[in-house]
Amino acid sequence: MPDCILRVWGPTRTVRTFLSRTTLKPCATFFKGEPITPASSRLSRRSGFNLLVSRADGDLPAQCRDALIYLRGNANEMAAIHSAFGAGHAQLDFGLWDISSENIPWPRFTLSHKLVAEAGRYGLELELSFYGPPGGE
Repeated sequence: MPDCILRVWGPTRTVRTFLSRTTLKPCATFFKGEPITPASSRLSRRSGFNLLVSRADGDLPAQCRDALIYLRGNANEMAAIHSAFGAGHAQLDFGLWDISSENIPWPRFTLSHKLVAEAGRYGLELELSFYGPPGGE
């Protein structure tokens, strides 16, 4: 289920300090040199956390609406992320299904100017991640 996730990363001390002060609830946290998951032998290459922004399963217009609401509704926390981590240390990752087909080999995806402007206020990068065809076809 591809969701929209806000990914934030930076120095371990900054991540720990920010997480101790924020009201945001990460869906994942990770620290450089520690296992990626409790059962993993693979170690994280950086420190950071992820925030669930939208559960709109691969639906870009709905994810964009949810992201705009999330950014505006958490403006103080977004400003705090920008202040603590700086530009280029956070990205909104829109999880999408690959809907290309023989008839539409290059589908178009549009991000609203309002979302781009709001993300820009906080130095957020925007990323589109594709997870294969819907339903695993």
